[in-house]
Amino acid sequence: MSLTDGAQGLAGVRQAVRRIAVCVLVAIPMLLILALAIGYTINSFDESLRPDTQALLHSPASAYAPEQNIYLALVGFDAPPNKSMLEVGQGRVAAYDQHLDEMLRNPSTAAAEQTKTDPQRLKFKGRIDFCHSQSSSCWDGIPSHGAEIGVLLADNRDLYQRYLELAQLQGYQETARPSYLAPIRFLPAELRALFLVNVSLRLQTGSLAQRRDALADLQNDLRLWRRVLTGDGRFEYKMVAVASLQGDYLLLADMIADPRTDLAAVSPDVQSLVPVFELGDWSIPRAFTAQYRAFSSDWVQTRYMYSGEWKPAPSSGDTPPRFWRSLGRAVESHYFQFNSTENLAAEQMDQLMAVARAAPSQFYALRDLAQNWERDNLTPYSVGGSYDPASYVYEAHGIFGRWLHRHLNMISAPVIFNPVGKVLVANSLAANLPDFSLRAYDGAALQRLVKLGYEIRRRQLGPSSIPAFLQQHPEWATHPVSGRPFLWNAGSSEIAVQTVARQRAGSRFTVHV
Repeated sequence: MSLTDGAQGLAGVRQAVRRIAVCVLVAIPMLLILALAIGYTINSFDESLRPDTQALLHSPASAYAPEQNIYLALVGFDAPPNKSMLEVGQGRVAAYDQHLDEMLRNPSTAAAEQTKTDPQRLKFKGRIDFCHSQSSSCWDGIPSHGAEIGVLLADNRDLYQRYLELAQLQGYQETARPSYLAPIRFLPAELRALFLVNVSLRLQTGSLAQRRDALADLQNDLRLWRRVLTGDGRFEYKMVAVASLQGDYLLLADMIADPRTDLAAVSPDVQSLVPVFELGDWSIPRAFTAQYRAFSSDWVQTRYMYSGEWKPAPSSGDTPPRFWRSLGRAVESHYFQFNSTENLAAEQMDQLMAVARAAPSQFYALRDLAQNWERDNLTPYSVGGSYDPASYVYEAHGIFGRWLHRHLNMISAPVIFNPVGKVLVANSLAANLPDFSLRAYDGAALQRLVKLGYEIRRRQLGPSSIPAFLQQHPEWATHPVSGRPFLWNAGSSEIAVQTVARQRAGSRFTVHV
């Protein structure tokens, strides 16, 4: 081959490379344009709401008259002295219902409504630092605080009376329009402590009639919080109910363990001394449906944001410039499909409700199935965090941007249907909800433990007989979810639950025998 032929061949190769480069440079934008066109087309149509989604979104009619609804009483619990807590609760819920649409559009309105307080509202007066119902005893040493308890009762007479009246109401159902902004009012922790120490004082120092009345108050309180636990509402009050039941049962356990207490005299009907609820009462699937309806307000707010109806609070130093941010959200809004997001969130909630409805012994197996579903359907859209509904819309644009940057390039991202909705559902708090079921089942285990302690005392079992007794009665001596046996410590004469939920440090799940 001559030098001329070699030069011509090399030139041909170079020309071919240039042609390929030109084709690639032309093809990349064309592929991007094609991907955008495909993505724009498939995201131009939303799904219809599926029947199961519509069923989840539907709020059931209240089963209780307003004057019998514990929820309304709790919302209005701090009403001024001359007003009814039930009437004030109804008024607050009605005002919230009226302003909800504007609150979802305007965070400033929401903040103003949520921080609004009545200067005449009742407040707890004083402090109680000698009773921590979930970590220490509200029995030991209480008689020495009799004078303090008397002062606290006098100073908080109206609040204390209202608390006793809660136990007379028929049931619990949240009647406010569903959203994460719905009214939730928590009782003063000091009031709960005052109730427990007053019951404890009367049980230890009162006449026989006073001791029986105190025990009746405690058992009424157990029934009150059982109604809240089994009622229709979100997780906030479910966990309050679990914590309150825990405090009540621990007080019962300490009373039973005190050899000075004449149990037969205080409670002639020994079988009712430790009320044992059905295990299904500790299952909380209705909280999942209520929480789904509340989560739905996140998607409503997100739709308002993308449609331009949302009115964020003024801020300074926004980057990028407002024009480009608005343009970016306008483009992004095309990839958010409201009904499809609702359907996906409903499908996720169906998985979680299956876990909550199952028998406790099946909890872990069904949770694994739910986690497998999440891994297949949501994990690809996760950015590694969960976001609180109160700040969800502020975070929505940033969450989607982080996912886009981490997981997909600009060609593949647009061809996904409803990518924004999938990212938002994947990073919501819903995946953490089964933890609440575990906390409730730890409460069920504690109830078993107190019943176990009572049976040991009633049968007058000595320390050497206790290990065998625990093995003979797994219905009282094992955790309903894990099946793990309760632990007997002969040195401290205590029996302990092996809990399954993440509990606050120092939480007590032991009884003294």
